[in-house]
Amino acid sequence: MKIIYFRYLTLLAVVCIFHACKKVEVIKPEDKVSLVTSAILESTSLNKDGLYKLYGRTLRAGDPAKTGEFSPIEMTLIATGNNSVAYTDLQVWADNKGIGIGLPQLKLDPTTNLVTISSAGGAMNTSAAANYYNPVTKTFFLDFNWGDGATARRAIVTLQYLSSFNNKRNTE
Repeated sequence: MKIIYFRYLTLLAVVCIFHACKKVEVIKPEDKVSLVTSAILESTSLNKDGLYKLYGRTLRAGDPAKTGEFSPIEMTLIATGNNSVAYTDLQVWADNKGIGIGLPQLKLDPTTNLVTISSAGGAMNTSAAANYYNPVTKTFFLDFNWGDGATARRAIVTLQYLSSFNNKRNTE
């Protein structure tokens, strides 16, 4: 990542910059940069944080209210490492109420774009399911289960990129 130095770098920007990078190169204004330029960030991080549209379906065996498709919602994913992000709210059931498994963590393999899911409540990839990230469309495709397993508790969801944190918008 290259940072073109400017006078008023906020604490939030500093935290975000150093959280997302392994190596930072600072270019000061006297080093061939116009003072008109306030900041340019060129990220090499694999973080996929931002605002996403979350949609899909859930299964809770024996509970028709929680089984089926849920209404699309906005979900913010926040970087937890160079190759990982986490939900900032609970995954929802078909009735759009939160599932008590904690905040799902998504770890991306940058070579294959395969995703591994985990959470404090035991979320894990459904066996033989393709959990992956499409870098062209900026979309996660996930199939995970918890508790009594894939025949009792399961979510098959898509997280479609909408915008960065600064451009929050409504999903339709």
